[in-house]
Amino acid sequence: MAGSRKKRGAALPAGKPSRGAQAAKAGLGAVLLGALAWLTGGFTRENAIEWGKTILIAGSLALVIRWSVAEPFRIPSGSMEPTLHGHPHFLLGDRVFVNKWRYGLRYPFMKKRIYQGEAPKRWDVVVFKTVEADATKTTLVKRIAGLPGERVHIQGGKLHVNGEPVPFPPDMPEGMRYTNELEELERGARRYVSSEHMRYGVLPQDEYSLIPEGHYLVLGDNSARSRDGRYFGWVPEENIVGRAFCIWWPWSHRRDFTGFSRAWWGKGILYGIPMAFLLYG
Repeated sequence: MAGSRKKRGAALPAGKPSRGAQAAKAGLGAVLLGALAWLTGGFTRENAIEWGKTILIAGSLALVIRWSVAEPFRIPSGSMEPTLHGHPHFLLGDRVFVNKWRYGLRYPFMKKRIYQGEAPKRWDVVVFKTVEADATKTTLVKRIAGLPGERVHIQGGKLHVNGEPVPFPPDMPEGMRYTNELEELERGARRYVSSEHMRYGVLPQDEYSLIPEGHYLVLGDNSARSRDGRYFGWVPEENIVGRAFCIWWPWSHRRDFTGFSRAWWGKGILYGIPMAFLLYG
């Protein structure tokens, strides 16, 4: 009967796509599948095996390079501003490459080194594992300020080593100064970092001023807003992962700290290896 027939052009049930939309979606899917088939050489068993080998080799090489040569790290906070721009958001903040073999290659997943390399130098920007057991961030980046066996004290914005002020290098931020909590409180200045007290490099007792052998004092360039060695103390050499040698992302912030990326072999590692992966694929 006419009354029981569905009218032409009647509205589709809510949420159900039209035939045109379904056809467009199917067409887009066909285009993507065709592009994937062209890229991979077709959906065959042989091609699947070859692509599996390529992915396995590329992944293995990438892991070896990250372990033994260089590894990227993201800067999560502003403690090294303006040298390194940090941000807690994953998509923001500078990315640095870290030289893993300069101080000596470490065994995978261990702090012990296979061999002992060059000793860290004052003002090196380093990535290291924190010494705080309850830290929310276990991998940090700071600058080496004090070396093993030195007696350190922060006074008048300067780092004093064995009683003498140490000049800042030319590439340090303009107007650079280290904060000493006792001096800041005397001036009535606001403290930003923590309710805990600065002790290391501030108090005169040997426990807080004399750096033990095999340990370092690390400080942030953004001193008033950096939770660093003044709070958590000396960092063992074995905790140091490596030296940050360049900012590689974002492109507008790129910077070379050591000359690594300007050398031919440095360019080969940074750009040649990724290009080799692409060509091999």
